[in-house]
Amino acid sequence: FADGDTHSVVLDNHYYRAWNNLDNTDVDTVCKAYKEHLEMIQGHKYEVMLGEWALATDDCAFWLGNFNDGGSPGGCQWVDCPKPYLEGKFAVDLDRDAYMQGPFGTDPDVAMYGKCPIDSARFSQAEVAAMGKCIYESIDANIQAQTMWTFRNELEPRWSYMEAYDTGLIPKVERKEPERKEPEHKEPELIQ
Repeated sequence: FADGDTHSVVLDNHYYRAWNNLDNTDVDTVCKAYKEHLEMIQGHKYEVMLGEWALATDDCAFWLGNFNDGGSPGGCQWVDCPKPYLEGKFAVDLDRDAYMQGPFGTDPDVAMYGKCPIDSARFSQAEVAAMGKCIYESIDANIQAQTMWTFRNELEPRWSYMEAYDTGLIPKVERKEPERKEPEHKEPELIQ
């Protein structure tokens, strides 16, 4: 796009700390990483949207890597897998007594004995809430819009906007619409 031609243009950026889990040693490190990344991307000539992000600090989430491929199961928490939410003949449950439940991916982090992996307990709820607060502060200071990776996730509050909001992992703040100057719109020139 030519300079000044920014009408209806936004850059979509996806930033996760889940795959940088060795660097996620404490709240300050995670907060600093988000702050530095968002400061770096806000300097573009186009508005920037943080189109995907999450509070997760590891890749334990079930199916995160691919179908039945999450992260390393050694540091993950294990919880009861969700029950089917469909009714009738479509309410097929997994075999909750099976050692490993297929289909199988490339990692051994599949459902086992009716348990599914979720994020590790490396950070407490209070620490994750502190991360949520500082991430939101960095978002507000540096970019124009954001959306968490998914609105609702049945197992992972750190990947779920609704659950993170309801449990206080992200701050409940009133948002005020920023003042915006409408870009000057030019009609396209006809080429003859």
